[in-house]
Amino acid sequence: IYNGIKIFDSSWADESFMHHAMVDNERNENYGYLFWNKTFTVEKKTYESYYCAGNGGSKIYIFPKDDVVIVITAKAYNQMYMHSQVDKMMEKYILPAVLN
Repeated sequence: IYNGIKIFDSSWADESFMHHAMVDNERNENYGYLFWNKTFTVEKKTYESYYCAGNGGSKIYIFPKDDVVIVITAKAYNQMYMHSQVDKMMEKYILPAVLN
């Protein structure tokens, strides 16, 4: 609410996190409204995330069920590995350290 005017409806946030389009069935990735969805597996436990992605591999991950937000800035601009590299770091190092 800004100056008494509602500028953002909470239902839009709910819609943004819904699975509107399947991106990759094999990797269980979906797309909402400006947010991607990906499920990570760490030590046989799954963690569902919603994230925004930028050039270079920068990402904002939201794990709503775990009340965790992780922001990563990266500089692998226009490189083929930019997003996969960050996803590997999340699954192998960051999530085990943060969520266990």
